[in-house]
Amino acid sequence: RLDTLKKEGIADNSLVVWVSDNGPMYAFWPDSGYSWLRGGKGEVYEGGVRTPGLAWWPGVIEPGQTVHDMISTTDLFTTAARIAGVKDKIPSDRIVDGLDQTALLLNGNGHGRRSYIFHYSGNRLAAVRMDNMKLHIKPGSKGGLPNMEVYNITRDPGEKFGSMYHHLSYVVPFQRIIGKHKQMIKKYPHRVLPSGIF
Repeated sequence: RLDTLKKEGIADNSLVVWVSDNGPMYAFWPDSGYSWLRGGKGEVYEGGVRTPGLAWWPGVIEPGQTVHDMISTTDLFTTAARIAGVKDKIPSDRIVDGLDQTALLLNGNGHGRRSYIFHYSGNRLAAVRMDNMKLHIKPGSKGGLPNMEVYNITRDPGEKFGSMYHHLSYVVPFQRIIGKHKQMIKKYPHRVLPSGIF
């Protein structure tokens, strides 16, 4: 509790981060919450992947801010290592997905370092967010064209108007970033989990 940190006199030297790991589970309403965004837990629509987050650090983070920059939970590891002064201890023999978001925490909106996020559904790449645009990759194809939806998340956060034809100019940039991602996976394959875990 924050009151305990204040009482112990260590609040000014404590960064507290609270973040949800996924969207709501509508089947368990009213205990699971509800969202105006499309999708929920287990889906890659914004309702399943966009979650609230709070950061509190008295005297360091200005209170009362609303930040719209992208941040991933994977960024928390790298950011915490930087703030703790142990970034040199991060292993260099593997890919670390997290970006150092210290500038975002200290300086607020507009100082984030993330411009894209890959969203997986199980082991399948199902969506990619790039700046304000988001591509959903659907199984199959339509008349020789890839089956995809493209949304402007700023103008359409509920992901209701995703016709690829309205956003054709974004298809090639998305294909390029996905191609680079797949090349990285080929070079550094995903970790294989032992059988029987899931």
